[in-house]
Amino acid sequence: MLGCRAVVTVALVLVLLGSTGSPHERGSLMFAAAAPQLVAKGLEAPPVYVIGAMKAGTSALCELLRTHPHIHGGLHVDDEPFHYTKELHYFDNDQRFENGLSFYEAHFENTLPHGSVNLDCTPRYLAKPETPIRISDTYPNDRLRFAAVLREPTDRALSHYRHAMAHSPNHNGDHWTVRMLRKTFEARVHKAIDDWEACAARHLGEDELWAKCSSLDTFNSLVTRGLYDFQIEWWHRNFSPSDFCFVTTDAMRRNTTEVLLRVADFFGVDNSDTSWATIPPGGHSNSDTELTPDPETIERLRQFYKRHGTHTYSTIEQQHGGFLGC
Repeated sequence: MLGCRAVVTVALVLVLLGSTGSPHERGSLMFAAAAPQLVAKGLEAPPVYVIGAMKAGTSALCELLRTHPHIHGGLHVDDEPFHYTKELHYFDNDQRFENGLSFYEAHFENTLPHGSVNLDCTPRYLAKPETPIRISDTYPNDRLRFAAVLREPTDRALSHYRHAMAHSPNHNGDHWTVRMLRKTFEARVHKAIDDWEACAARHLGEDELWAKCSSLDTFNSLVTRGLYDFQIEWWHRNFSPSDFCFVTTDAMRRNTTEVLLRVADFFGVDNSDTSWATIPPGGHSNSDTELTPDPETIERLRQFYKRHGTHTYSTIEQQHGGFLGC
Protein backbone atom coordinates (compact mmCIF):
# COMPACT_ATOMS: atom_id res chain seq x y z
CA MET A 1 0.00 0.00 0.00
CA LEU A 2 2.68 2.50 -1.02
CA GLY A 3 0.00 4.95 -2.15
CA CYS A 4 -1.53 5.10 1.32
CA ARG A 5 1.89 5.63 2.84
CA ALA A 6 2.49 8.49 0.42
CA VAL A 7 -0.74 10.14 1.55
CA VAL A 8 0.32 9.69 5.17
CA THR A 9 3.66 11.33 4.43
CA VAL A 10 1.95 14.27 2.71
CA ALA A 11 -0.39 14.62 5.70
CA LEU A 12 2.51 14.75 8.12
CA VAL A 13 4.28 17.41 6.06
CA LEU A 14 1.07 19.45 5.95
CA VAL A 15 0.66 19.25 9.71
CA LEU A 16 4.21 20.20 10.60
CA LEU A 17 5.13 22.66 7.86
CA GLY A 18 1.83 23.98 6.51
CA SER A 19 0.43 23.60 3.02
CA THR A 20 0.42 25.69 -0.11
CA GLY A 21 -2.45 27.19 -2.03
CA SER A 22 -5.78 28.53 -0.87
CA PRO A 23 -7.53 26.11 1.50
CA HIS A 24 -10.89 26.79 -0.13
CA GLU A 25 -9.48 25.87 -3.54
CA ARG A 26 -8.58 22.43 -2.21
CA GLY A 27 -12.10 21.52 -0.97
CA SER A 28 -13.81 18.35 -2.10
CA LEU A 29 -16.64 18.38 -4.64
CA MET A 30 -18.35 15.34 -3.09
CA PHE A 31 -20.31 17.35 -0.53
CA ALA A 32 -20.20 20.80 -2.09
CA ALA A 33 -23.79 20.75 -3.34
CA ALA A 34 -25.21 20.33 0.16
CA ALA A 35 -24.36 23.73 1.60
CA PRO A 36 -24.50 26.80 -0.67
CA GLN A 37 -28.00 27.86 0.39
CA LEU A 38 -26.76 28.03 4.00
CA VAL A 39 -23.75 30.31 3.46
CA ALA A 40 -23.76 32.98 6.16
CA LYS A 41 -24.16 36.58 5.06
CA GLY A 42 -23.13 39.03 7.76
CA LEU A 43 -23.70 36.52 10.57
CA GLU A 44 -21.02 35.78 13.11
CA ALA A 45 -19.76 32.20 13.23
CA PRO A 46 -19.02 30.34 16.43
CA PRO A 47 -15.28 30.86 15.97
CA VAL A 48 -13.95 27.94 18.02
CA TYR A 49 -14.54 24.21 17.69
CA VAL A 50 -13.40 21.04 19.42
CA ILE A 51 -13.69 18.44 16.68
CA GLY A 52 -12.48 15.13 18.12
CA ALA A 53 -11.38 12.51 18.41
CA MET A 54 -14.08 10.32 19.95
CA LYS A 55 -12.88 8.47 23.08
CA ALA A 56 -9.73 10.58 23.31
CA GLY A 57 -10.74 12.82 26.22
CA THR A 58 -12.66 15.33 24.12
CA SER A 59 -15.70 15.40 26.42
CA ALA A 60 -13.52 16.12 29.44
CA LEU A 61 -11.71 18.89 27.55
CA CYS A 62 -14.98 20.50 26.50
CA GLU A 63 -16.51 20.24 29.95
CA LEU A 64 -13.52 22.02 31.45
CA LEU A 65 -13.24 24.64 28.71
CA ARG A 66 -16.86 25.61 29.38
CA THR A 67 -15.83 26.65 32.92
CA HIS A 68 -13.77 29.46 31.38
CA PRO A 69 -15.67 32.73 31.93
CA HIS A 70 -15.25 33.69 28.26
CA ILE A 71 -16.05 30.37 26.55
CA HIS A 72 -19.73 29.60 26.04
CA GLY A 73 -21.06 26.18 25.04
CA GLY A 74 -24.25 25.29 23.24
CA LEU A 75 -27.72 26.29 24.44
CA HIS A 76 -30.68 23.97 24.79
CA VAL A 77 -33.17 24.56 21.97
CA ASP A 78 -36.88 23.72 22.06
CA ASP A 79 -37.58 20.04 22.66
CA GLU A 80 -34.21 18.69 21.54
CA PRO A 81 -32.67 15.88 23.60
CA PHE A 82 -30.28 17.45 26.08
CA HIS A 83 -27.28 15.58 24.66
CA TYR A 84 -27.37 18.04 21.75
CA THR A 85 -26.47 20.76 24.23
CA LYS A 86 -23.23 18.92 24.92
CA GLU A 87 -22.51 17.96 21.29
CA LEU A 88 -24.31 19.94 18.59
CA HIS A 89 -23.86 17.48 15.68
CA TYR A 90 -24.89 20.05 13.09
CA PHE A 91 -22.27 19.75 10.36
CA ASP A 92 -21.97 15.95 10.61
CA ASN A 93 -25.68 15.11 10.74
CA ASP A 94 -27.63 15.40 7.47
CA GLN A 95 -31.02 15.85 9.12
CA ARG A 96 -29.83 18.57 11.51
CA PHE A 97 -27.81 20.30 8.78
CA GLU A 98 -30.91 20.49 6.58
CA ASN A 99 -32.62 22.52 9.33
CA GLY A 100 -30.51 25.45 8.20
CA LEU A 101 -28.19 28.04 9.62
CA SER A 102 -30.75 29.82 11.80
CA PHE A 103 -31.37 26.51 13.59
CA TYR A 104 -27.64 26.08 14.21
CA GLU A 105 -27.03 29.63 15.41
CA ALA A 106 -29.99 29.41 17.78
CA HIS A 107 -27.72 27.17 19.89
CA PHE A 108 -25.39 30.09 20.69
CA GLU A 109 -25.49 33.29 22.69
CA ASN A 110 -26.51 36.19 20.46
CA THR A 111 -24.83 38.86 22.57
CA LEU A 112 -21.54 37.94 24.18
CA PRO A 113 -19.39 40.02 26.52
CA HIS A 114 -16.32 41.52 24.87
CA GLY A 115 -13.60 38.92 24.40
CA SER A 116 -15.94 35.94 24.73
CA VAL A 117 -16.50 33.19 22.16
CA ASN A 118 -19.05 30.50 21.38
CA LEU A 119 -17.82 26.90 21.29
CA ASP A 120 -19.13 24.02 19.17
CA CYS A 121 -17.87 20.79 20.69
CA THR A 122 -18.68 17.75 18.54
CA PRO A 123 -16.09 14.93 18.64
CA ARG A 124 -17.39 13.26 15.48
CA TYR A 125 -16.52 16.25 13.30
CA LEU A 126 -12.88 15.19 12.83
CA ALA A 127 -13.71 11.88 11.16
CA LYS A 128 -16.72 12.89 9.05
CA PRO A 129 -15.63 13.83 5.51
CA GLU A 130 -18.51 16.24 4.91
CA THR A 131 -17.86 18.34 8.02
CA PRO A 132 -14.94 20.58 6.94
CA ILE A 133 -16.51 21.21 3.54
CA ARG A 134 -19.80 22.25 5.13
CA ILE A 135 -18.14 24.51 7.71
CA SER A 136 -15.95 26.14 5.07
CA ASP A 137 -18.90 26.68 2.72
CA THR A 138 -21.06 28.07 5.52
CA TYR A 139 -18.46 30.49 6.90
CA PRO A 140 -16.14 31.16 3.96
CA ASN A 141 -14.71 34.46 5.20
CA ASP A 142 -14.31 33.80 8.92
CA ARG A 143 -11.15 32.89 10.79
CA LEU A 144 -12.13 29.74 12.67
CA ARG A 145 -10.04 27.74 15.13
CA PHE A 146 -10.16 24.01 15.72
CA ALA A 147 -8.81 21.96 18.62
CA ALA A 148 -8.53 18.18 18.57
CA VAL A 149 -7.40 15.56 21.07
CA LEU A 150 -5.63 12.53 19.60
CA ARG A 151 -5.27 9.24 21.47
CA GLU A 152 -3.03 6.29 20.64
CA PRO A 153 -5.25 4.67 17.98
CA THR A 154 -5.36 1.11 19.30
CA ASP A 155 -6.22 2.32 22.79
CA ARG A 156 -8.88 4.55 21.24
CA ALA A 157 -10.46 1.58 19.43
CA LEU A 158 -10.55 -0.46 22.63
CA SER A 159 -12.18 2.41 24.49
CA HIS A 160 -14.70 2.81 21.66
CA TYR A 161 -15.83 -0.80 22.03
CA ARG A 162 -15.80 -0.59 25.84
CA HIS A 163 -18.04 2.45 25.55
CA ALA A 164 -20.57 0.32 23.66
CA MET A 165 -20.32 -2.41 26.30
CA ALA A 166 -20.85 0.04 29.15
CA HIS A 167 -23.75 1.98 27.59
CA SER A 168 -25.68 -0.61 25.57
CA PRO A 169 -27.83 -1.71 28.58
CA ASN A 170 -29.29 1.81 28.64
CA HIS A 171 -30.55 1.73 25.04
CA ASN A 172 -32.93 -0.14 22.79
CA GLY A 173 -31.93 -2.49 19.99
CA ASP A 174 -31.63 0.23 17.34
CA HIS A 175 -28.96 2.19 19.19
CA TRP A 176 -25.44 1.96 17.77
CA THR A 177 -24.01 0.65 21.05
CA VAL A 178 -26.37 -2.35 20.95
CA ARG A 179 -25.73 -3.05 17.28
CA MET A 180 -21.97 -2.73 17.73
CA LEU A 181 -22.02 -5.63 20.18
CA ARG A 182 -23.72 -8.00 17.75
CA LYS A 183 -20.20 -8.86 16.63
CA THR A 184 -17.11 -9.28 18.77
CA PHE A 185 -14.36 -6.70 18.97
CA GLU A 186 -12.15 -9.05 16.98
CA ALA A 187 -14.72 -9.49 14.21
CA ARG A 188 -15.30 -5.74 13.97
CA VAL A 189 -11.58 -5.03 13.75
CA HIS A 190 -10.81 -7.64 11.09
CA LYS A 191 -13.76 -6.57 8.92
CA ALA A 192 -12.84 -2.89 9.20
CA ILE A 193 -9.21 -3.52 8.24
CA ASP A 194 -10.18 -5.80 5.35
CA ASP A 195 -12.74 -3.28 4.06
CA TRP A 196 -10.33 -0.35 4.31
CA GLU A 197 -7.46 -2.09 2.56
CA ALA A 198 -9.69 -3.36 -0.25
CA CYS A 199 -11.19 0.10 -0.75
CA ALA A 200 -7.81 1.83 -0.57
CA ALA A 201 -6.49 -0.52 -3.22
CA ARG A 202 -9.40 0.35 -5.51
CA HIS A 203 -8.95 4.10 -5.05
CA LEU A 204 -5.17 4.20 -4.78
CA GLY A 205 -3.87 7.67 -5.60
CA GLU A 206 -7.31 9.29 -5.75
CA ASP A 207 -7.92 12.59 -3.97
CA GLU A 208 -11.21 11.35 -2.53
CA LEU A 209 -9.82 8.18 -0.92
CA TRP A 210 -10.71 9.22 2.64
CA ALA A 211 -14.26 10.20 1.73
CA LYS A 212 -14.83 7.02 -0.27
CA CYS A 213 -13.28 4.54 2.18
CA SER A 214 -14.03 5.94 5.64
CA SER A 215 -17.77 5.22 5.71
CA LEU A 216 -18.20 1.82 4.06
CA ASP A 217 -19.78 0.44 7.22
CA THR A 218 -20.91 2.45 10.26
CA PHE A 219 -19.14 0.05 12.59
CA ASN A 220 -15.84 0.30 10.70
CA SER A 221 -15.47 3.63 12.51
CA LEU A 222 -14.19 1.55 15.41
CA VAL A 223 -10.96 1.40 13.38
CA THR A 224 -11.13 4.23 10.85
CA ARG A 225 -11.52 6.95 13.49
CA GLY A 226 -7.92 6.22 14.45
CA LEU A 227 -6.62 7.08 10.96
CA TYR A 228 -5.72 10.59 12.03
CA ASP A 229 -3.33 11.34 9.17
CA PHE A 230 -6.04 10.95 6.55
CA GLN A 231 -8.51 12.99 8.59
CA ILE A 232 -6.11 15.89 9.19
CA GLU A 233 -5.00 16.01 5.57
CA TRP A 234 -8.67 16.14 4.57
CA TRP A 235 -9.35 19.09 6.90
CA HIS A 236 -6.30 20.90 5.56
CA ARG A 237 -7.93 20.99 2.14
CA ASN A 238 -10.38 23.52 3.56
CA PHE A 239 -8.50 25.23 6.39
CA SER A 240 -4.94 26.33 6.99
CA PRO A 241 -2.72 24.23 9.31
CA SER A 242 -2.38 27.35 11.48
CA ASP A 243 -6.10 27.04 12.30
CA PHE A 244 -5.52 23.85 14.32
CA CYS A 245 -4.35 22.95 17.80
CA PHE A 246 -3.60 19.28 18.48
CA VAL A 247 -3.04 17.79 21.91
CA THR A 248 -2.69 14.16 22.92
CA THR A 249 -4.63 12.27 25.53
CA ASP A 250 -1.37 11.58 27.36
CA ALA A 251 -0.67 15.33 27.52
CA MET A 252 -4.05 15.81 29.17
CA ARG A 253 -3.22 13.10 31.69
CA ARG A 254 0.18 14.58 32.44
CA ASN A 255 -0.94 18.16 32.93
CA THR A 256 -4.59 19.02 32.41
CA THR A 257 -4.07 22.64 33.45
CA GLU A 258 -1.40 23.20 30.81
CA VAL A 259 -3.67 21.76 28.12
CA LEU A 260 -6.58 24.00 29.15
CA LEU A 261 -4.46 27.15 29.19
CA ARG A 262 -2.84 26.36 25.84
CA VAL A 263 -6.16 25.65 24.15
CA ALA A 264 -7.80 28.75 25.64
CA ASP A 265 -4.85 30.88 24.49
CA PHE A 266 -5.18 29.35 21.02
CA PHE A 267 -8.88 30.26 21.04
CA GLY A 268 -7.87 33.86 21.78
CA VAL A 269 -9.67 34.37 25.08
CA ASP A 270 -8.29 36.26 28.07
CA ASN A 271 -6.32 33.98 30.37
CA SER A 272 -5.12 36.57 32.86
CA ASP A 273 -7.08 34.75 35.56
CA THR A 274 -6.01 31.10 35.45
CA SER A 275 -8.02 29.88 38.42
CA TRP A 276 -10.62 28.30 36.12
CA ALA A 277 -7.98 25.89 34.75
CA THR A 278 -7.13 24.31 38.11
CA ILE A 279 -10.24 22.13 38.05
CA PRO A 280 -9.29 18.42 38.03
CA PRO A 281 -10.58 16.42 35.05
CA GLY A 282 -13.76 14.46 35.57
CA GLY A 283 -16.11 12.38 33.49
CA HIS A 284 -17.04 8.74 33.20
CA SER A 285 -14.42 6.15 32.36
CA ASN A 286 -15.07 2.84 30.66
CA SER A 287 -11.63 1.46 31.55
CA ASP A 288 -13.12 -0.98 34.07
CA THR A 289 -15.42 -2.57 31.49
CA GLU A 290 -14.04 -6.05 30.92
CA LEU A 291 -12.63 -6.61 27.44
CA THR A 292 -9.79 -9.04 26.81
CA PRO A 293 -9.19 -9.05 23.06
CA ASP A 294 -7.24 -11.69 21.21
CA PRO A 295 -3.52 -10.66 21.15
CA GLU A 296 -3.25 -11.47 17.45
CA THR A 297 -6.09 -9.03 16.71
CA ILE A 298 -4.40 -6.31 18.73
CA GLU A 299 -1.12 -6.90 16.92
CA ARG A 300 -2.83 -6.73 13.53
CA LEU A 301 -4.53 -3.50 14.55
CA ARG A 302 -1.26 -1.95 15.76
CA GLN A 303 0.50 -2.90 12.53
CA PHE A 304 -2.38 -1.51 10.48
CA TYR A 305 -2.13 1.84 12.24
CA LYS A 306 1.65 1.81 11.94
CA ARG A 307 1.26 1.51 8.15
CA HIS A 308 -1.60 3.92 7.68
CA GLY A 309 -2.38 6.38 10.41
CA THR A 310 -0.07 7.10 13.36
CA HIS A 311 2.74 9.30 12.02
CA THR A 312 1.08 12.53 13.08
CA TYR A 313 0.06 11.25 16.49
CA SER A 314 3.53 9.80 17.18
CA THR A 315 5.26 12.99 16.08
CA ILE A 316 3.07 15.18 18.29
CA GLU A 317 3.47 12.95 21.34
CA GLN A 318 7.12 11.94 21.00
CA GLN A 319 8.72 15.00 19.41
CA HIS A 320 6.50 17.88 20.51
CA GLY A 321 5.55 16.89 24.06
CA GLY A 322 1.91 16.27 23.21
CA PHE A 323 1.14 19.65 21.59
CA LEU A 324 1.16 21.02 18.05
CA GLY A 325 -0.10 24.43 17.03
CA CYS A 326 -0.81 25.65 20.55
